[in-house]
Amino acid sequence: TYTRLANNTKPTASEIANSNLDYYYLVPDYNVLTYIRNIKQTTSLGQHNNKEIYINNFALTNDIDMSRTTNSVTNASTALLNFMFNDGIFDGQSYTIDNLEQPLYHAIGLSDVAEKKDEEGNITTVAQDYTTIVKNLRITNAKVSNAGILAAGQITNATISNITLSGSVEGIYIITDVLNTTTDETTGTTYNRYIISGALAPYVQDSHIFAVTNMATATIDENQTVDENTEFGISIGGITGISNRTNIIYSANYGNINVNSIPNDASKQTSENRSINVGGITGVAMGGLISYTYNAASVLNSYAKANSNALSKNTGYFYTGGIVGYGSVDTENNYPTLNYTYNSGIIKSGNKSNGVTTFTEGENGEIDYTINGRSYAGGIVGYSAGVTQHTTVKNSYNYGTVEALGKNGEYGFYWGKAGSN
Repeated sequence: TYTRLANNTKPTASEIANSNLDYYYLVPDYNVLTYIRNIKQTTSLGQHNNKEIYINNFALTNDIDMSRTTNSVTNASTALLNFMFNDGIFDGQSYTIDNLEQPLYHAIGLSDVAEKKDEEGNITTVAQDYTTIVKNLRITNAKVSNAGILAAGQITNATISNITLSGSVEGIYIITDVLNTTTDETTGTTYNRYIISGALAPYVQDSHIFAVTNMATATIDENQTVDENTEFGISIGGITGISNRTNIIYSANYGNINVNSIPNDASKQTSENRSINVGGITGVAMGGLISYTYNAASVLNSYAKANSNALSKNTGYFYTGGIVGYGSVDTENNYPTLNYTYNSGIIKSGNKSNGVTTFTEGENGEIDYTINGRSYAGGIVGYSAGVTQHTTVKNSYNYGTVEALGKNGEYGFYWGKAGSN
């Protein structure tokens, strides 16, 4: 609970700087909620030691039903609070934001290291000190497109705790940041590295996710193909599409995931690009810890019956897992660790058109071909990259049905001792 100051009073800059207490703006309704950006960026309480002092913390004091506001959503992927929330605390106090039709925030948190790329492509880093927390919030009956519900794009260097989400997430989010792209030196084409989707946020890095429960469904339909300039494929999860150096603990997914996207250029498919990575919790885990976390929803990755025309062209590399679709190394050469995880959802990967090699002769006699696709499925992890190191799975079990489909497919079982893959 929070103690309200008397009307027309506010703490001084020195009181905030020297106090052990956290000061908050109280948010009773939609109008104040949408004014947070102005409050945070323009309302100075004065200076302390030659530094401007602001109140960066906010707390809800009522439920907010977005269907009862006059707010008009012109772009569902544009956030309600269309700015980056960082160096502050947002406490929902267990209140609910209902019928949200766009992400709450554009992004949450900032890296503790600022990276800059010079004209020669060299990256320099500068240390930063930020504390960003979002906690104790329910967002129900959300309907969001091409973004996450809590954050449209990224959560970085933040703590997210005691969050409940419900509703639906449709479509994909594309990271186009200059530090996350590569350029083909021959063609000059810049490739987006990540096409992602997740109910909490599409991409989470260097963060702590604690007690997050998702009940929102996630869907990518067959008309949303991988962009031709994309270097990597699609990653989607019940919580996040990609978790990078992030801990996800005491969290759960109850929202069904159904991905029917089509890699657009099969001739360029490899195990690393044009893949579709789908997990009940995260599509791709790059390092980090996932613990005391479970999935109880169906996870369908490009799955269809043999006679279905919808996915007749959908061949590629499909990695599908109850918790993690694809386990990979992070930038510090660490693989993810899963401990005390559980899956009871149905896991289905690929379709009976997958695994076909097609040869065609071009006008000049050259041979074009489609590389064999592969389907991987696991109750806990769909696939783990690495030769000498792999994703670690401990004290985990699966009760769900697991199926990987392909034409003339082969199958195999990979067993690992305790503490290994």
